[in-house]
Amino acid sequence: MQRIQRIGPLSLAKIQGVMFLVIGVIIGVLYGVIMGIAGVVTMGAGEEEGAMFLILGAVSVFGFPIFYAVMGFLMGALMAWAYNLAARFIGGLEVELATVEPPAGKPPASTSEIPEATPEVQAPGAGL
Repeated sequence: MQRIQRIGPLSLAKIQGVMFLVIGVIIGVLYGVIMGIAGVVTMGAGEEEGAMFLILGAVSVFGFPIFYAVMGFLMGALMAWAYNLAARFIGGLEVELATVEPPAGKPPASTSEIPEATPEVQAPGAGL
């Protein structure tokens, strides 16, 4: 078993912001289409509110994705912070990882392209 000890708040915030952006695009387009249809039908019936429906539909296509992305980013950062706080007291999530063999006929991915992380330690006051 492996344990997730800490989640980087900025890392989760970016991922969740992008995911919520996609959701916002889908919902914004659907809402925009529904409001557009309502506006056309209302204007066809001779009522003045039809233009407001069209404006709301157009604004939702751009507004929903922006709103969802910002809220997803902020909530992702908040959730990572809350997880890190809870993990400090009760431990992190335990996950079981498995090694997956590459499919037959496909060469294994080379790890030589990834440089190894080597911490550079300097004595206090060195390099002055």
